[in-house]
Amino acid sequence: MTASRTANGAAKAASFDASRDGGSSSGWRGTVGTLLTRVIVPLWLLAGALFKLVGMDPRVLPKPVRELVTDMKPGSMELVDWILLSMRSMVAVELVLVGIMFFVPKFARTAAIAILTLFCAILLAELWGIFNGSDYAKKGLQAFLEPCGCFGAASPPTIVTFMIDFTLLVGCIVCRPGVKGRSIPGWPLSGVAAVASIVVGAGAAFGRPERTIDSPPPDPMPVVTTDPKGTPPAPAAVADAWPAFPATLKPTYVLLEKKAIGTRFVDSGIAALLAKQKPEDIRTGRKHIVFYRETCDHCFELTNKHFSGTLPAPTYSIMVPDSVEGKRYPNGCKDCIKLELPKGPDYMIQTPMILTLVDGQIVAICKDSDKPGALEATMMAWLPGQEKLVAVDGMLLAPMAATAITAEPKPVTTPAVQPWPPMPKLEP
Repeated sequence: MTASRTANGAAKAASFDASRDGGSSSGWRGTVGTLLTRVIVPLWLLAGALFKLVGMDPRVLPKPVRELVTDMKPGSMELVDWILLSMRSMVAVELVLVGIMFFVPKFARTAAIAILTLFCAILLAELWGIFNGSDYAKKGLQAFLEPCGCFGAASPPTIVTFMIDFTLLVGCIVCRPGVKGRSIPGWPLSGVAAVASIVVGAGAAFGRPERTIDSPPPDPMPVVTTDPKGTPPAPAAVADAWPAFPATLKPTYVLLEKKAIGTRFVDSGIAALLAKQKPEDIRTGRKHIVFYRETCDHCFELTNKHFSGTLPAPTYSIMVPDSVEGKRYPNGCKDCIKLELPKGPDYMIQTPMILTLVDGQIVAICKDSDKPGALEATMMAWLPGQEKLVAVDGMLLAPMAATAITAEPKPVTTPAVQPWPPMPKLEP
């Protein structure tokens, strides 16, 4: 009788362990759990890490990640160096987790659930931003088909990546790995593998050399002038010279509105790339700058709608090169002073972006012209009578200085030709 009760207890305990493992350690849930946490998820994570490591382009990072990294920048580092360092750190963490899932069975499932939960949260924030942005209002569901950046430039759409990550996450939670999936390899081999994963992951991420720029700098262009007669402008009344064109191009250049507002344009790092095109008169008076890409349909709509007629002040359109293939649109601003950045580097510049400058200082930036009043407020920034102008959604505004321009600029137009007076009647 006692032996029978002991056998029944052992059977119930075995049944409980089996149900806790998803049926049994050799059942289908155990097999699926082992495949997910030890093979599929680490391979999925490895693919994304390698794509990002090869491209090393911070533009492909999801927008919530870019904003968080930017806000965390220490004051002693250049923004682009901080972003690239953060990107290398992210890749290093992903590679270390890949090694843990492959070779450390005790922590494989925990690592898979943790990283997939983080990815799903980031992608949800990205999708929420798209839903509340102007792209969704214009394109509808097509806006969700933009690449997410998880696999560099070759990334699948954000919504697709979220569905994959969420499916893998549910699978890892529901299906616990079988006994072999939680025990092979054993100690001390798994411990050695964990240390090796840290060394190899960090070494690969931080040891990758910076991308070199093969494209030569642009050829010198004629001196830019805002005088309709074509005469060069008078020397700018400023103490410092325009920054020289760099001898070596960096792999990445960044211009973020939150960091640029209130600063001088010549200190942006972008100004030096325009040195060969002689735009020195940007430093004086009231100017507007429009950053655009040829492949950006929104840029074409903006310039064609708002900058195709008479310009309220001298306006520069700066073309940002893009390696992405696609339909190219003309520049709708025919009277703009046209400049372009050199090909080769990656430019972390949102387009279209409109800047208002007063004596070289960036006093207003429009980052979303579809927001009501954003473009108008940017164009009117620091004008007489606009002292009470406040920033609206979609633009940034610097506090108005006491030295602001005191006269409203006149449109840039060519003077009309006056007719010759008629010949007087001769007296006899």
